[in-house]
Amino acid sequence: MRQPEKGLVTATLASAAERSGDLMSAQKFYGQLIADGLGSAQIYERRGEILLTMGLPKEASTVFAAALEAGFDTVTIRRGYGRALAWLSEPETALVQYEAVLARNPADVKAMNGRGVALDMLGRQDAAQAQYRLALAQAPGDLAVQNNLAMSYALSGKAVEAVAILERINASGASTVQHRQNLALLYGLLGHTEKAQALASRDLPPEVVARNMATYATMQVLYDEQPSAAVPASIPATAPPPPPEPRQAASSVPPPVPAVAATAVPAPAPEPQQTAAVTEPSTASAAAPAPAVSAPPPTQVRQPWVVDLGVFDTDTAARDAWQKLKLQQPAFGQVVHYLEPEGTGRRLLAGPFWSDESARGACATVRSQGLKCEPRHASAVRTGATAGQIPASAGESQQQ
Repeated sequence: MRQPEKGLVTATLASAAERSGDLMSAQKFYGQLIADGLGSAQIYERRGEILLTMGLPKEASTVFAAALEAGFDTVTIRRGYGRALAWLSEPETALVQYEAVLARNPADVKAMNGRGVALDMLGRQDAAQAQYRLALAQAPGDLAVQNNLAMSYALSGKAVEAVAILERINASGASTVQHRQNLALLYGLLGHTEKAQALASRDLPPEVVARNMATYATMQVLYDEQPSAAVPASIPATAPPPPPEPRQAASSVPPPVPAVAATAVPAPAPEPQQTAAVTEPSTASAAAPAPAVSAPPPTQVRQPWVVDLGVFDTDTAARDAWQKLKLQQPAFGQVVHYLEPEGTGRRLLAGPFWSDESARGACATVRSQGLKCEPRHASAVRTGATAGQIPASAGESQQQ
């Protein structure tokens, strides 16, 4: 009987685990292939992206760095490395990764968007806004870039311009919870209390809306004096990006089994650092970039976790599943749930949980009831929520 090719079984198991939503097992299988010297560029890519989706940027950055050392220098690996580094609050090194991509392809919109986020994190709003505008010249309809440009405007005190962008997104019918709550925040900063409350109420429960409105009133005064200090207190537009995209529903097209490399590829000789083919304001390189202004300690944004309970066909089905879970597990009675559009269905999220242990513990409880559950790291930036009040919605923000 012919034995299967070395690594093929492990690669098949990795793909199957990823397809079923068992991301922890999937990344372990991909890690085993790498440890066995059978890693390919695609295997490194998948493991790194899964770790980002799981909210593990430190582990993801290690995988992407190892891929580059092994000679797998792909655009996906560079961009993923940039996302991980930004999430780890290392915008300068993230910038290097995005610029390496742009040196090869100056029209790469994702890299341009990521580069803008890194520049925003460094407090270089003028340069970030120039980068977003270049990205929009390539992809005028890209909502992630539009969102980031709006929040960059807000950081630099241009709240009226930021509102105009987010209002267009909202009017288009394509807005997400994140877009709407970003807009609600900006309405609050400008003193448009009724508009802020009406928009916030579309997605959030009354008690959260009330807390947000009280916070907006406080932030309005701070924003008038120092925009970059006020905005991060609720929606840090320069905050590290969230994981790329939520995992696909089981009914979607499964990922292919990655190719398994026959042998590990030796690391190439170091090359001179290339710069991106992007024109920035002349002042951007005149001196070392100033660090972004941090929020005052009392309002510093925490990084919560949410639990992903999967995609349901309708709002009613998702809410029924949530009510059933609360009846079976009274501990979830005080946990807030959120519905996020995904395709023709609704993704059910719940939280916040303020550590990975508590999120994983919650998922263990959910799984004991026969339901799917995946802990996901989040940030208040992703829904535009006030820090410490609500978790992020599914999607991308100061989006990459």
